Amino acid sequence: MLKVAVIGVGSMGKNHARVYQESPNASLVALSDTNLPLAKSVADRYGGEAFQDYRQMLEAVRPDAVSIAVPTADHEQVALDALESGAHLIIEKPIAATMEQGRKIIEKAN
Repeated sequence: MLKVAVIGVGSMGKNHARVYQESPNASLVALSDTNLPLAKSVADRYGGEAFQDYRQMLEAVRPDAVSIAVPTADHEQVALDALESGAHLIIEKPIAATMEQGRKIIEKAN
């Protein structure tokens, strides 16, 4: 079973959490959001451990894959950190704020 986590649990991130919770092939192990009460609320509804700091989450949980649903301006750093942890990525579109940032993510993933 694939261990998945969601970074950013606003409207899109909540949807990712719901889909993972319903999937027979995925286990939602963690969620993170800078708004910890929101992360806890989503975790209470769909499962997984809530974190405020996604880096702490990546280190503590070591998910196989991460959904990134943070503001586009933050995609690059969050994606690079997640890749560094060994996780595969699912990133809400656009992949990054600029072509250069998108290329960095793709290069790191390869």
